[in-house]
Amino acid sequence: MYHPVPAHPVSQQGLTLVELAVVISIMSILIASILFINSGGKSKAVALYSYMNTMGDALMRMKSDNNCHTRVLAGLYNPALDETASNTFCGVAYTTWQGPYIKPFPVDSSGHARVDNIISGVSISFSQDSSQPGFSDTYFLRANNVPNSIIIDAIQDCTGSTVIPGDFTDGKCRASLGSGGSSVGTFDYLVDLEP
Repeated sequence: MYHPVPAHPVSQQGLTLVELAVVISIMSILIASILFINSGGKSKAVALYSYMNTMGDALMRMKSDNNCHTRVLAGLYNPALDETASNTFCGVAYTTWQGPYIKPFPVDSSGHARVDNIISGVSISFSQDSSQPGFSDTYFLRANNVPNSIIIDAIQDCTGSTVIPGDFTDGKCRASLGSGGSSVGTFDYLVDLEP
C-alpha cells in the first residue's frame, strides 16, 4: 500500500526532553560563568591568602629544622641559597636543610616570589622587623602591588572583618591600602614572632 508524503511536514509541539536538557545545561553554564566573573576579586583574594598561608607554613617548617629563618624565599626549595650565612636572618649558614619545603615558584630579579598566576604584577617578599609590641622580631610575608579591592577581600578572609588593621595585634594579617593616585597597596601575613 502506498502512503503519500504530506506536502507540509508535521510541526512539533514544544521541546523534547533531550532538547530541554540541552537548553538547561547551556543556561547553567552561562549563569555559572557570570557568577564566576563577578566573584573574580574574591577568588583572587582567597587564592592569595591561601598561598601566603602555605608559604608561611613552609617557612616555619624550615625554621624548625634550622633554628633560623631564611632571607631568600627560593631557599625553601633550593638548598644552595641557604648555604650562605648572609642569606639567613641569624647570619649562620644552614647545615641541616631537609627540604624542599614547598614546590618551586617563579621569582623576580629581587628574589621575591611572583604570583602572576593569581594576580598579575603582585610579588611576595619575606621580611623581618620589630613592629609588634612585646616581641623583638616579627617575621612576615608581604604581597606588594595588590589592588585595594583584593586587599579588602583578603583581610576579610583573614580577620572576618573589612576593617584594615595596621598591625598584627588582632590576628595574622595587616595591610596598607594604596592612596592618592595609587589603587594598589600591601597585604602582610604574619609568619612568626620571637620574644
